[in-house]
Amino acid sequence: METGAVTLKNVEVKYSFLKDPAGNWMELYYSIVPSKPQPIDEQVRTIEDAEKELLQKLDVREETAAFKRFFSSDLMNHRDELIRYKERQPTDFFFSLTEQPPAPSVKLALLGMCLSNITKKHRAGNIFYFDTTSHLRHIFAEHLTDPESSEESDSEEQTAVIFELLKQKMSAFNVSVQDSVLRTWLYTPHVDADYPGIVKARKAFFDAINLTQDTHYIASTGIQGGTGERFARVSMDAYAVSGVDQKRIRYIHA
Repeated sequence: METGAVTLKNVEVKYSFLKDPAGNWMELYYSIVPSKPQPIDEQVRTIEDAEKELLQKLDVREETAAFKRFFSSDLMNHRDELIRYKERQPTDFFFSLTEQPPAPSVKLALLGMCLSNITKKHRAGNIFYFDTTSHLRHIFAEHLTDPESSEESDSEEQTAVIFELLKQKMSAFNVSVQDSVLRTWLYTPHVDADYPGIVKARKAFFDAINLTQDTHYIASTGIQGGTGERFARVSMDAYAVSGVDQKRIRYIHA
């Protein structure tokens, strides 16, 4: 793993390369954090300009983008600018938004990933997926929330709906949650109050599909993070892979 850090105009950038034995890059991970406060439209442009400069310096094409997650201090008010950023990009990618203040005085930070072996990208609504030269299909679910969330619904109810929605989304690819989903990220703005309901609903769902201590678990974290929606107490991103030999997957066991 090759790592580095660079200071560009008004930002701090850190990155790491995973390379093959011949020295060719395979995966690139990077973070971009502004170094001073700015209006939201300017801060988005600052990050965008730094991202382009970084990729040019590293000789990585923008089309290799696979994953981008923005951490926002006020997602409800930043969402429109972030969507405009997405629309300006020359390629599609998994686009994750969560409300987690990135650092004192700044509004946004970006975590990104590029892959060198992507062959074709696809999108079906909030499901982004791509194929690779290794004949694997990587599937990302973006910002799943309960579409019927209301002031009266609680985190347990919303989490149950979200996991059922994930199950339906995966079935469209002829894969199951238990065999193909490797990671979920659950966010809730009121973690102290709502996390117990998330845990209860997740356990009930896992039990129903036979994800238990006697079989295996998938990596599933629940942390504080605003959803950017008034009544959404929970949101979830998820990552799945199809086409992989199940013997090559190492699961979590309790």
